[in-house]
Amino acid sequence: MNPYLISTNPPPQRPPRPPEPSKRPHEQHPIPDIPGRLIPTETRNQVQSLLVGLVPGFTGRFPGAQPVSMTYSSLTRLEENNFWVCEKTDGVRVLLLIVWNGLSGRQETFLVDRKNDYRQIDHLYFPHHEAPMLRPGFAGNQADERNWCSTTLVDGELVLDKDKVTGQYKLRYYVFDMLVYNKETMMLNNLEKRYGKMQGWLIKPQRQYYKLDDAWRRMAPFEVLAKPMELAYGLDKVLLQEIPKLEHGHDGLIFTRVDSPYVVGEDSNILKWKPPNENSVDFKLTLRFPASAENPNLPDLSEKPIFLLHVFRGGRGQEAYTFCDRMVVSDDEWEAIKASGEQYDERIVECAWNEDLQSWTFMRFRDDKHDGNFIDIVDKIIDSIRDGVVEAQLLDRVPAIREGHRERKAKAAQTARPPPDQNRPTKPTIPTAPRPTASLGMPKPTGYPMPTGRYGSGILGGGLRR
Repeated sequence: MNPYLISTNPPPQRPPRPPEPSKRPHEQHPIPDIPGRLIPTETRNQVQSLLVGLVPGFTGRFPGAQPVSMTYSSLTRLEENNFWVCEKTDGVRVLLLIVWNGLSGRQETFLVDRKNDYRQIDHLYFPHHEAPMLRPGFAGNQADERNWCSTTLVDGELVLDKDKVTGQYKLRYYVFDMLVYNKETMMLNNLEKRYGKMQGWLIKPQRQYYKLDDAWRRMAPFEVLAKPMELAYGLDKVLLQEIPKLEHGHDGLIFTRVDSPYVVGEDSNILKWKPPNENSVDFKLTLRFPASAENPNLPDLSEKPIFLLHVFRGGRGQEAYTFCDRMVVSDDEWEAIKASGEQYDERIVECAWNEDLQSWTFMRFRDDKHDGNFIDIVDKIIDSIRDGVVEAQLLDRVPAIREGHRERKAKAAQTARPPPDQNRPTKPTIPTAPRPTASLGMPKPTGYPMPTGRYGSGILGGGLRR
C-alpha cells in the first residue's frame, strides 16, 4: 500500500569579437552538501509514482530542465522573443518535492538531486495558500490535510550565502520554477504564470506561517526564497549591479523564454551564458600510468600519468563513454595532487578550455552527477566556446532587446483593443508555447577514436586549438 496515495482529503553575419577580458577573480564559495537522509528504494518508488501523469515526459529519472549554451546567433532570439534573465548560481541543483503521507497524517518534503537520489528533509513545511490556519484568529486543527500543500514539485538551487559582515554561511534554497502544485501540473503554463504561482502559492504562505510560528522557522534546515528575475533587457542591471552584491558563487546568466512551457531534459528555450573563457564541460577522468621499470606489467604510481577525458554517450558500462581529449597537468599540479591524497581516477570532473595552454584544465569534481555531459551537450558547449559571446557584445544588445520588447508589448496592447464598431472587448491572442523538437532517440556514433581526440590538435586532431 502506498501511503502517499491515501488522502484524509539562418545564422547572422557576426562582427569581429572584441578582446575578451581575463577571467574575473570571483570569490571562491563552498558548494553545500545536500541535507537530509537518503530514503529506501521502495519509498522512493512510492513517492515517484505521484509524479506519473503530472510531469509530462517523466520516466523516473531526474526531471529537471537543462539549458543549452548560448552562441552569437542566440542574441537574435533575445531581440525577437520575450526572455527573463537571472544570474547563474554556482550551487547544487535540486528539485524540492512536497507530499502528504496519509498513513502518518503529515506533510513530508524531499530533495531530488541530479543523481536522482531522494533525501527526506525534516522540519520544512509548506502550508496551502488557502489554508484557514493562515487567517488571524484561527484556532482549528493544524494537522488537517487541507492546510498543507500536497504533491508539489519546484526547481531550484541550494547555495551557501556568506554574510558580508559576519562572514558566516547560511544555507538557502533559491526557487526559480514550479512544475506541480497540489496535484496539478503547472508545466504547460508559461514562465510568468509558473513563477507568479510559485511566489504567491508557495513562498508567501510559508513566510506567513513562519510569522505565526517562529519556532518552526528556526528549526527549518534552510531558508526558501524566490530567485530574482529581470526582463532580458535588464541583463546590464544583473551583470553590473546585482551580481557584485551576491553572497554566493555565480558563473554567468540564464535566459528563459517567457511564453514557453517547462520541459523535462534539454530545453532550447533556456539559454546559458558564460564568458567564453569560463565555459566548462563535465568529463569522466581516467588516469593512465607508465609501466614500472622494475616490473613492466605493473604501473608506476609515483610517475605522472596521462589524464584522459571521456564524454558520455548514454547507457552503462565501458561503451557509455568515449575518449575525447587529454587534460594538461603541470609537474607542480601533479605533486599537489599526490600530496592531497584525493582520488582523481574514474571521477566526473568539470574542466575549462585554457586558450593560452590550448588544453582543458581541471576546475573541480562533480560528485553531484553520476555522468559527465552528454556528447550532444559537449558539442554545443564547444560551439559556445568557439562562437561565444563576450560580455561587451551582450551589453551592446541591450537597446535592441529593449526595443523589441517594447514593440511586442505595443502590438499586444493593440491586439487587445476592441474595434470601434464592436461593443464587446476581445481577448488578446495567447501565443502557443513551442513544443520541444529534439529527438528522443540515441545519437548516431560520431567517432571519437582513441587516441585521436575530438577537440585536440597535433596528434589529437583539429578543433578548438589554433
